[in-house]
Amino acid sequence: MWRLLGAVALAGTVAAAVGSAQLWLAGWAGVYHPRLAFHPVDQWYGNPEWPRQLIVLAWCVSSAVLVGAAVAGPLAGRTRWRYVVAAAAALGPAAAMRLATGPATRASAGFDVGSDAFRAVVIGAVLGGLMALAIVRWRGAGRSAVVWVGWIWCTAAVAVLSYERRPDHIVPVPALTDPGWWPVAAAVVVAALLGWWAGRRADPHPVWFAVVGPVMLLAVSVGVHPLLPGGDHRAVAVTQFSAVVWSLTALAGAASAAAGVHIACGPGRTKRQGVGVRGRQG
Repeated sequence: MWRLLGAVALAGTVAAAVGSAQLWLAGWAGVYHPRLAFHPVDQWYGNPEWPRQLIVLAWCVSSAVLVGAAVAGPLAGRTRWRYVVAAAAALGPAAAMRLATGPATRASAGFDVGSDAFRAVVIGAVLGGLMALAIVRWRGAGRSAVVWVGWIWCTAAVAVLSYERRPDHIVPVPALTDPGWWPVAAAVVVAALLGWWAGRRADPHPVWFAVVGPVMLLAVSVGVHPLLPGGDHRAVAVTQFSAVVWSLTALAGAASAAAGVHIACGPGRTKRQGVGVRGRQG
């Protein structure tokens, strides 16, 4: 019981710390800046920057949940109560709520931007919590999730360092806000490497867990879509485009991951392991 309580506390603490750090860094680097997401003459619908800000918010929260569950999951062991760890990880980012809603309340818009930011945080926590259920059961899912979160951190760092900072511009992060060909190509390569790694370790469901990142980005894009004003086709197009790109990336990544598993295991072992067949739990 004490071990489980320790895992619960660790999951919530890590998720809170990672969520707070990500949101603070996003605000400091100019990636999350709601005040600049609205045109002064069009304050009701804003512009395509606002849905990108919602995606950044939801991803920061959901990824923090994934990291919290991945770190604390092994400590919980395989007891039936391990799913409490996933719940604790999902609740952890609530500590960072002020970092999300505070800047949003200072935006000049024709609607309650702070409430939308609050909802985006809740959506991110729910989506992360659902994936955390798999992470606390299969450690391979946690390893893949941490790799994908690290990949996003690297792309964000490159975007911030290479962008010519201007006080009236939001810094774009291609992997989150403007998915183009190079983030997609890089994601497919990462999925192939994760599939190869999972194949070498004989992890269960190696192909599915190799595409945790694109699947989560797809879920975030779809999750924040209902928060957008229905009459603003510019804003709606952002989440729709992101969802299409990451769904195609997930499919291509799954194919590349299957190839990685095949290379790592060989034809005979690949057939025995399969996508939906359980391997070892470690």
